[in-house]
Amino acid sequence: MNKIFNKKFKKSVIIAILCVLIIFLTPLFFKYCEKRIYVRELKKSYSALSYIFKNIMKTSSDNDISKTVLWSKIPTSIDDIYAEDLQKKECKDFKDEFLKTFDVTSVYGDENFPAEFDPNYKGLDGREFGTFSEGVVYLKDKTLMWFSFSRRPRTAYCNNFPCKTLDDYQKSRKAPVKFWIEAGFVVLDVNGVKGPNVMGRDLFAFSLSGDGILYPIGSKDYAIFAGEGACDYNNLGTCMRYWNSDDDYVSCRRWGRSEGDGCAGRIIEEGWKMKY
Repeated sequence: MNKIFNKKFKKSVIIAILCVLIIFLTPLFFKYCEKRIYVRELKKSYSALSYIFKNIMKTSSDNDISKTVLWSKIPTSIDDIYAEDLQKKECKDFKDEFLKTFDVTSVYGDENFPAEFDPNYKGLDGREFGTFSEGVVYLKDKTLMWFSFSRRPRTAYCNNFPCKTLDDYQKSRKAPVKFWIEAGFVVLDVNGVKGPNVMGRDLFAFSLSGDGILYPIGSKDYAIFAGEGACDYNNLGTCMRYWNSDDDYVSCRRWGRSEGDGCAGRIIEEGWKMKY
């Protein structure tokens, strides 16, 4: 009788332990799967957008984005054109070229813009990020995109003057970086109108270079450029615009105040993995 009781008891204990493990591990498994999906969507959207900018650059003879067909459509009265400017009459030529180039399905305010779109976003640490309503376009691949393009791209400074060449910039920064001219920024919601609408999960930010390359906010190249010579490439902890810094805006870490704008930089640097 005791042997039978002991066997039943041991079996009950094993079942109880398995139940506890399932209860504990199931949420972790779903979170792991969610992160894999976010990274997959980020990689897809980033690749698609990079390809579009590559094609835009083909319309420039000297690899200068300000001399491309799309940039030539930016009105001379505007220094920085935003997505919300697409509704302005003076931006009609730019809008026509932009919609065609980026394969846009609709612009916020259009009747066919997704009604389920929620403009409320949060930072990685849960703080209210604000609303992204005006100035968003819905692409054919179901990505939401915000942007700002500079008619006259900003060049990094070398010894108090704009750098003349990439070589001058690299010598000035003592680093093998290639991002030295900024032509705008792009923010992507990689799963479109679906949640969670959190920076660093489904929302990611990039800076656009003068040669049409998207550099993730928080990446090494971006940190050196944004640091304006005040940070060391060999000691990125000195760079406030690096993803592993204490800067609230760019930080992408599990602890402290972290808005998460630099998370795309971290994901790509760590081999397309979301380790946070």
